[in-house]
Amino acid sequence: MPNSERILVGGGPSTLFDVRVKGRETETYPPVLLTQAEQDFAGQLFLELESKVTSFSDFKDFPKILIEQFLKEYTEKEEVITKIFLRELGLIDFKSLLYPGTKESLLKATEIYGPKLKSVHLWSQGDVDATGHQTNKIFRTGLGAILKSSRAASLKDKLFWNIRTDKFANIEGMLDSVAEGQKEKVVVIEDSVENIKKVTNMLKDRATVFPIWANYSRRGASLRKNNLEEFERLKKEYNGIDSLAEISSREKEFGEVFKDAHLFLDFDGVLANNEELRRVNGEALLKAFIIGLGAGNQERQKLVEEIRTKLNLISPEKN
Repeated sequence: MPNSERILVGGGPSTLFDVRVKGRETETYPPVLLTQAEQDFAGQLFLELESKVTSFSDFKDFPKILIEQFLKEYTEKEEVITKIFLRELGLIDFKSLLYPGTKESLLKATEIYGPKLKSVHLWSQGDVDATGHQTNKIFRTGLGAILKSSRAASLKDKLFWNIRTDKFANIEGMLDSVAEGQKEKVVVIEDSVENIKKVTNMLKDRATVFPIWANYSRRGASLRKNNLEEFERLKKEYNGIDSLAEISSREKEFGEVFKDAHLFLDFDGVLANNEELRRVNGEALLKAFIIGLGAGNQERQKLVEEIRTKLNLISPEKN
């Protein structure tokens, strides 16, 4: 794989994974530049489709569901649209989707807590087997280079990339592979309270779990806006942080927490802005339809309005 590094997947330094997106269109097309209105619509579109897919284990489901449920007249174009969608996903600049300051915050926390930790697991789930999008996304943020820099030297032989279709599958086995005692300590940094509850329950007989809720993500921001009282309650209960930088700035509080612990660090919503991820995924999908259907400027406007109408999406200016 020229001009790139490979990323470790599946929980072991010996496991290598080809990060190229599988099944993508290899033919080149003139680039499509979306207007601001189209970019806004793309995020809205992907949000709606997220509620209709059963999981994120196969990104080919997004054009499939859109065509099968709403745009049946484009059935014959589904294959080419899907291939172009995967190609567009592979062209996204994922480095720009890390939260501002993520690199420095991560390295500073590593310098402080790295020597104390028993193991560190980049713990993420998504489309790993079907197209490889989740792995490609994480690799292309440059996270591998960040965590292999000299400032992260304390993580040598401690760092595991657990990127899976289901990150909860065999979580006890992941812990057993690096654990020494019967009752271990696990720190989970997650943007989903439900995921924190789930892993705490799964490891209840194997480890003491200390949760850190990344309440700055899309989920936390939405709850803060709609139910501030509940947001504050969960923030207190699950040791909420308003940014990744707080991990370091709260050293007095977290110092003993990280000592001799196994850290499970989520990616989407914790390191990468999942609101922006949704938008760029939607843009890739919209571009695939525009390219696949050969839509010019007027046809593009009609296509957007057709999708908006069939999915009953409200135009931003009417909101």
